[in-house]
Amino acid sequence: MKTAYKEVTTELEEYKEAFAIALKANNSMSKKLTKSNKKIAMISTKLVMEKERMKYFLSTLPTRRDPESPCVGNLTSGGLNRKYIPQMPVRIPTSNPQTSNNCKNDLTEVSYMTVSLLGFTSLI
Repeated sequence: MKTAYKEVTTELEEYKEAFAIALKANNSMSKKLTKSNKKIAMISTKLVMEKERMKYFLSTLPTRRDPESPCVGNLTSGGLNRKYIPQMPVRIPTSNPQTSNNCKNDLTEVSYMTVSLLGFTSLI
């Protein structure tokens, strides 16, 4: 009977020690979490203040829109005329080897596209 009591007491002491270690680790993590939460709150406050400062700064800028903005309206409003956009599909070279005749044809086509983009189609 005494040995059973001694075994239970020993086991209880081991659990107490393990609990004390876990409690110490828990308190340490709690302190770190509290410290991190304070940092987050401080940074969040700074961010809100910066947003308000930027909102005020942006409200002081003139808000007149540029009527000739190339991003607004149709293609011709930004100076893009349809006659400068190629009517033929653009060919993308592949990694396949080409013969010299194909290269010559490609160079001719590129020069034609360049001339047509510049508006000198009457010269060809």
